[in-house]
Amino acid sequence: MPVFFIHSKQISGHGLQIADPLARHIGGALRHRVGDKIFVIDEQRVGYAVELVEVKPNRIVGKILEKKRQPPTSPLNIT
Repeated sequence: MPVFFIHSKQISGHGLQIADPLARHIGGALRHRVGDKIFVIDEQRVGYAVELVEVKPNRIVGKILEKKRQPPTSPLNIT
């Protein structure tokens, strides 16, 4: 699942709103669509599993599925 860094102001209740330029990157370059799941982390190191409910060129809206204190760890070991 992709991980993106956001500001906590983008979280409101059980929703998430992402604007340019990150929205262009997620929807355009990475081609995520409605129904895709992403993981976001805010500056307080709180992670959120998010399902995308609206993907537009300059705005993305997501529904928070789960809130985690620790971000997911990769199964890969980097040496």
